[in-house]
Amino acid sequence: MNYGYNYNTPSGNFNIKPTDMDFSKYLKYEGKGVVPQIKLDFKRDWIEQTLEIIAKDNQ
Repeated sequence: MNYGYNYNTPSGNFNIKPTDMDFSKYLKYEGKGVVPQIKLDFKRDWIEQTLEIIAKDNQ
C-alpha cells in the first residue's frame, strides 16, 4: 500500500502529492531523463523532424 501527503503551494495554484513509494532504482534518471537515441534540433519543428526520420527509415 502507498501512503502520500498532500501539500498546497503558498500561491494556492498547485498541489503537491509526494508519496512514500521507493523509486530509488530510478534516481539515476532524475533531472536527466533517458538519453534519446536520436537527438532533434531545438530550433526546428519536432514533428517535421520526426516525419523526416520516418521517411528516411522507410526508403
